[in-house]
Amino acid sequence: TRQQKSFQPSMFIKKAEMNEEEAYQATHVWADFAISDHIKRNITARGYTTPTPIQDQIIPHLLEGKDVIGLAHTGTGKTAAFLIPLIDKISRDNREKVLIIAPTRELAVQIQEEHRQFASGMNQTSVLCIGGVNIKAQVDRVRRIHHFVICTPGRLIDLEKRPESSARAPAPGQPAESGPMHHEEPAPDSTGADTEGQSPPASDATGFFHLETDLAVLEGGYETL
Repeated sequence: TRQQKSFQPSMFIKKAEMNEEEAYQATHVWADFAISDHIKRNITARGYTTPTPIQDQIIPHLLEGKDVIGLAHTGTGKTAAFLIPLIDKISRDNREKVLIIAPTRELAVQIQEEHRQFASGMNQTSVLCIGGVNIKAQVDRVRRIHHFVICTPGRLIDLEKRPESSARAPAPGQPAESGPMHHEEPAPDSTGADTEGQSPPASDATGFFHLETDLAVLEGGYETL
């Protein structure tokens, strides 16, 4: 009789190898960074003790005004790495504005919440512009004086196409608009679609989305500043 070859599963199984990675040794502590004491207190209140690798390596470059592309895994503090220098920059000149573009609504919401906490008590305003909610309310908010606009690409395009979404830039020395520290995002409407309404009075100023912003950040698998 013909002898059949036996099947050996071990031929297709690769033995797992344990690779021990050395713990990262940060070269900075938060006190080393040239940021305002108010931000440092907010960082301490968040429970941050030591900068993560992405924060340790790119915050010094951002504080020097350099362009940076940062790559790091999820949950390693990338958002704080670019937000903290930007919050500090706005604290030194509140006439500057920042546009942050995030690929998903959830990430955009997370970024605004991070901004709230790191900029707590610093009178910095932000507006969240994402799809699936009333666009007219977002247009009204974008037209106000603000520091951070956090949006998704699709909603950014929608706003740029609407002539009534122009926003007046503050004149030199003009303080930020008084009122709530942050603009809250309205709840989604029943259909989840954009709701059209009566347009607010047109502004004679250049639109915020027409190169009036000084800084821009793309948030996703990487950040650029």
